[in-house]
Amino acid sequence: MKNFRKYLPSKKITAYFIIPFLAIVTFFVIKEVKIPHKKTQAEIEQNVANILDEDLKKDTDGDGVMDWEERLYKTNINLKDTDGDGLEDGVEVAAGMDPTDPLNLEYEKRKELEDAQKKVQEVKHQQKLNTSQKYAESILRRSLELYGTGL
Repeated sequence: MKNFRKYLPSKKITAYFIIPFLAIVTFFVIKEVKIPHKKTQAEIEQNVANILDEDLKKDTDGDGVMDWEERLYKTNINLKDTDGDGLEDGVEVAAGMDPTDPLNLEYEKRKELEDAQKKVQEVKHQQKLNTSQKYAESILRRSLELYGTGL
């Protein structure tokens, strides 16, 4: 045990160097610890407004009915056509119909709306096709410029 004590610092070294060193280290550690400030009422209100704004603009299934509206109409936010009648929820809501009732249309009105929905889908498809055709034409023109007519 006596051999062990010879490796320990003396009381003077402990008093003059080690204790002040520990005090300085403790001071800098405490200084670096950042205590989060409490949010003001204005910051809280702004955060809530941002969350609400994002939620108001969100349309998960892309049917034209915002998610918050889907909750009001009791439709599925993940299905474009909740009732499975072939018409998207947005079309039914715009027409003033119940998007959860598959039998709420007479035949002629249903046919008109289905035709309108098909036309919208055809226009979307034609727009995609036009883009593809333009790209194909530009490739053909470029290859003709590089290689001539090929005849």
